[in-house]
Amino acid sequence: MNVELVGTGAIYTQYNSACTLINDELIIDMPNGTFKQLLKTGHNVKKIKTIVVTHLHGDHTADIPFFLKHIFNIEKSKELITIIGPMGIENKLIELFAAYKFENKSEIETNFNIKFIEIKNFERSINLVKDLKAFFEVRNIIKQEKPDIIHLHSSKAGFIGRFATNGKRIKMLYNPHGFSFLMQNTSILKRKIYWIIEKIASFRNCKIVGCSKGEYEEALKLTSNAIRIDNGIDIDRLKEETKDLNKKEINLENLKVCTIRKNWLSKKSRAF
Repeated sequence: MNVELVGTGAIYTQYNSACTLINDELIIDMPNGTFKQLLKTGHNVKKIKTIVVTHLHGDHTADIPFFLKHIFNIEKSKELITIIGPMGIENKLIELFAAYKFENKSEIETNFNIKFIEIKNFERSINLVKDLKAFFEVRNIIKQEKPDIIHLHSSKAGFIGRFATNGKRIKMLYNPHGFSFLMQNTSILKRKIYWIIEKIASFRNCKIVGCSKGEYEEALKLTSNAIRIDNGIDIDRLKEETKDLNKKEINLENLKVCTIRKNWLSKKSRAF
């Protein structure tokens, strides 16, 4: 697998916003500047067949219209482009085209060969009616797309996804990224309900991936079918990779290290 970081910055930095290209065929997010960066670095953008949108902010979606117009209007391609994203991704794209004074919805549907994959009823809060609809949407998508691996992220998606398929024919991984029953800013009753839900789902044929020691230990209380993959830097490997650096070129006394993280102690324990 070839993974290329097209951008590693954010909207207010001098670097291109975060964007990842995998095997020249799948791209995760298309923030502003992505399309020109791909052309500037000599990529054959016609190889890209799938766009995965993590969320709908402008610095994750801004260049999708430019890419699509190039593929279908300039390159005259007829090949299918699949766009996978959260609820509202299709409407978001139509809004972007309108904002840029490009094609309208009817023209997009006529001239562009695009397939959208989105769960239209999935939302963060609990809504039994929408959650049931989301369950059937997820199950239908799995049947249609026939994925090799299913990765579930966060508690709600983890629950719905684990019951949408049995996990016997398709490998499933679930990364809670902070169990909901650990949230300290909600009632004890809700936390108990969340724990019961996680316990019921843990009987499904799915491996829980803990991204910290604390999360892994919590997972083991639910099931033995869990592994730990730390979300951080391998210090030993870092030392090995940097052992030949000329330490005279590095001012250790004024060395500054910058990192980015979310500080959600209400949900994630200090061990995270």
